[in-house]
Amino acid sequence: MESDDEPESEEPMDDFQKLEYWAKKHVMHYRSRLLPDHVRAAYLCSPNQDVIKHAVDPNNLDPEDRLACERLLKKLMVPAGIVDEQEREGRKQRSLTHF
Repeated sequence: MESDDEPESEEPMDDFQKLEYWAKKHVMHYRSRLLPDHVRAAYLCSPNQDVIKHAVDPNNLDPEDRLACERLLKKLMVPAGIVDEQEREGRKQRSLTHF
C-alpha cells in the first residue's frame, strides 16, 4: 500500500509516473524549507475556527512550528546590536514565555 507521505521506492516507467515520483521526492526533501517562519506563525495564530481545530489536534503537531515561532520572535522582538547578548537572551526568554 502506497503512503501519501513517502514516494515509491522503485522508479516507475512511464513519463507521468516519473514526474509524480520525482515531484514527491523533491517536496519531501525540501518540505521543512517550503514554509517560511512567518507563514507557520501566522497559521498558528489565525482566528479561523477550522485552523484552530487543526492546529490543536495532536496528530497535526509539527516540532518545526515551535522552532519557527521561536526564530520569528527572536528576529522581530529581540533587537540585535542594540542590547548585549545577555540582555538579548533574557528578552528572548520573556517573549517565548508570553507566546
